[in-house]
Amino acid sequence: MRLRELARFSADSGDLSQTDRQVYEFMLNSGLRLSFQGLRRSLRIHQESLSRSLKRLVDMGLVSKVGDEYVVEHSPVDSASDWYVVIESVLPYNVDVQGVASAMKEKWFRDLRWLGASADGRRLVWISVDGSIKVMVRFVDNEVVVETDAYTSDKVTQAIKLSHEVFEHLSKIVSKGSILPHTSN
Repeated sequence: MRLRELARFSADSGDLSQTDRQVYEFMLNSGLRLSFQGLRRSLRIHQESLSRSLKRLVDMGLVSKVGDEYVVEHSPVDSASDWYVVIESVLPYNVDVQGVASAMKEKWFRDLRWLGASADGRRLVWISVDGSIKVMVRFVDNEVVVETDAYTSDKVTQAIKLSHEVFEHLSKIVSKGSILPHTSN
């Protein structure tokens, strides 16, 4: 049995509550390292229930805690198929992409709160306070792509505005010039 199938088999077993399954499936589908508060906002679960659920998932070996974030063991590499591009831009050649990503990680932007990042740090995701909109920044070589998962007409306009706020913050980091690769003399 493959690792992912084994993880799904374990999650489908009678040892998990409905909340455990809901948390596990969300994490499995996200492919991200997720913050506790990001999970709470996304799933709209009381913090005590979420805390107990995460503890059970960690104890079963389905989820790991890495620093202050949670990650599904053997999660999919990319699950961003339901996102659409709001902004696509090229970064200057001398920008340290990892440095920019690190500077943006765990930041809040107006109505967006930090959700999590991919293991390689090249996908950063925020979620709206009400949990209805996600905004993702993806770094691909020297390009940056800002995407959203909003799809209803009442949320798209708000998602576009929020995406532009995130991009504006990214632009400020890049324009400061402090995020440059280290060079040796």
